[in-house]
Amino acid sequence: MRRLVLALASITALGLTALAGGLWFGGGINPPPIQVDADLVLHPGAAGALRPIGDFAFAAVSDLHFGKVKDAEAAELVRSIPSLEGAPFGDGRTLGRPQFVLTCGDNVNNGEGADAAAQYRRFKSAMDGTGLPYYYANGNHDVYGANDSIEGLRREPFAAGRAYYRFEHEGVHFLVLNFYTDTEGDTPPAELDPEQRAWFRAALLEIGPRAPIVLVFHPLPERWSWLHMPPWIAMTRDSATFLASTIQEFRVVAILCGH
Repeated sequence: MRRLVLALASITALGLTALAGGLWFGGGINPPPIQVDADLVLHPGAAGALRPIGDFAFAAVSDLHFGKVKDAEAAELVRSIPSLEGAPFGDGRTLGRPQFVLTCGDNVNNGEGADAAAQYRRFKSAMDGTGLPYYYANGNHDVYGANDSIEGLRREPFAAGRAYYRFEHEGVHFLVLNFYTDTEGDTPPAELDPEQRAWFRAALLEIGPRAPIVLVFHPLPERWSWLHMPPWIAMTRDSATFLASTIQEFRVVAILCGH
């Protein structure tokens, strides 16, 4: 499902006070504004003063699936991002110009050979057309069939040869994780490999417990017993347990995922 969330990050000494603000587009979803409790984003064990930062807006989009029949809709969704500057929030504020764009994976629908390469080129062309900096995560469809999409991610300057990376914007640390490899066939399970787990631990320790952190990845972070979920939809139980225990003492203010 294609989704676009325009996020107004208003992060103060109390934590994340506003996220999304009720601006959702695509998929017929129109939820009310998200109310974020400071107790949910500030772990009680975090010692010392929290780091105040300024407000900024960014766009988060997921499951564009370039290569599907309705390719034009995905391109139009991406093109609309800069034009939403000034859109009103329910509390009287207006959306500032998004300073960058994030995708949560499944950027292409993928396939074999030249078709997969063309899908990735269309995705890149649409993102370039926003005129905004952008970052993207890897999804299961990005490794389904040919690997042009994940290889393209590894070539990005911000990724430095990996399919996972981190960046900082106005004091907020974004950690973009990869749960899918391109070596396990067309339906890889959603799990973190040992190398990435070591990198993730080291990144959190370097950031420390007081700085705000946003996690970005594709799979759902938990499984529901009442719903059949293929292994690529939600992360494996082991990966979910690792993630939950590892972030326990850190100031993770938001998790953005796909599907």
